[in-house]
Amino acid sequence: MVRHSLVAMSLLLVLSMIEPQSAAATGQAFFPATGHTVSGRFLDYWQAAGGLTQFGFPLGQPFSERNTDTGVVYTVQYFERNRFEYHPENSPPYDVLLGRLGITSLQRRGTDWHTFPHGAPTPGCQFFTETAHSLCAPFLGYWQAHGGLPVFGLPLSEPHYETSPTDGKSYLVQHFERNRFEFHPENPAPYAVLLGLLGTELYGQQPPTFQIDPTLQRVVDLINAERAKVGVAPLHISNTLMQAAGSYSSIEAQFSTINHIGPDGSNPGQRLSRAGYSWRVYGENLAAGQAEPDQVVAGWMNSSDHRANILNANLHEIGIGESDRSNDPTRMAHYWALELGTA
Repeated sequence: MVRHSLVAMSLLLVLSMIEPQSAAATGQAFFPATGHTVSGRFLDYWQAAGGLTQFGFPLGQPFSERNTDTGVVYTVQYFERNRFEYHPENSPPYDVLLGRLGITSLQRRGTDWHTFPHGAPTPGCQFFTETAHSLCAPFLGYWQAHGGLPVFGLPLSEPHYETSPTDGKSYLVQHFERNRFEFHPENPAPYAVLLGLLGTELYGQQPPTFQIDPTLQRVVDLINAERAKVGVAPLHISNTLMQAAGSYSSIEAQFSTINHIGPDGSNPGQRLSRAGYSWRVYGENLAAGQAEPDQVVAGWMNSSDHRANILNANLHEIGIGESDRSNDPTRMAHYWALELGTA
């Protein structure tokens, strides 16, 4: 089954006339503190695994990022204390995994966790032969109560004192695959153990940039080839539009829908504004069911409104997203979002 949808718009509205929606629909929550939305499976996981205390606020919208461990591009969303990764190849609840930011943060510092002094089995502690480290009070209780191995991973160090990159003070810390535990004795229980702000540290130090994969690049190349046939200038890839397209294709897949009005009631212009794209003109094409770039572009070119968006000389930038639901036979496998705009 192949379906297409289109918003053939060249809006010249003043940006301030469009405000993001703050009222959350089912399956979506908007956080005024950072101006970002959490939706679908990411919201399910955020709520079930500890919410604000465990992960903090979202720092941005979902976007596509290449995993440094596997080389695969996943839809991700950064939070103050971690990064969520959407793995559509896994069945729920394992389709949302946490990034291994504990390892990444040490690598950014130039620290090899293998060089940390090893621990030894100790009464009252849990010893992990995989990394040769012990987990003891005050961190053992927090690790056990807040998710253990699936959430935090293995310990990478013994407890030791470090200067915090957040406030410059020295704290007792212990590094794990997916986070850093900090002991704050100045806080009352149960807030004496806090998670490091690794999401903030890594997102702020080097804002993630989209690394386009061959499938999405093929869509861009095909669209620019169609524009060249009629003498229209090629579209340039916009990192912000790539993030917006990746985010909305993920929402399409999560809700099994192709609709230019999002689950929270937002229209394409509002979503682009939320993503940080100060648009003057925009267009959006959506599709579902096509497995290959050539198929989805051919479908759009065979529709007059979709074609008009693609060949619009007033549109200068492009973003493309595709999300896969092939693990669920009750849904269409591929959901596409094409965002076009002029800033």
